Amino acid sequence: YIAGADAAACVKSTCYNLRKADYGVSVLSDCITSYDKRKIDEMLHYYESKGCNIICLNDLLS
Repeated sequence: YIAGADAAACVKSTCYNLRKADYGVSVLSDCITSYDKRKIDEMLHYYESKGCNIICLNDLLS
């Protein structure tokens, strides 16, 4: 499960490298942010294109 402070940098890199190593990755869409908040939707699409699941924190708590 991935959460982080910059969707376009550290979160992106972590997702890319974990998927490259064939790990299952779920990004908590409501637990990431970015210096440029306009890029968050673009980054969510990028994560999905690399095979990550996009979920919300409530999905884990249910």
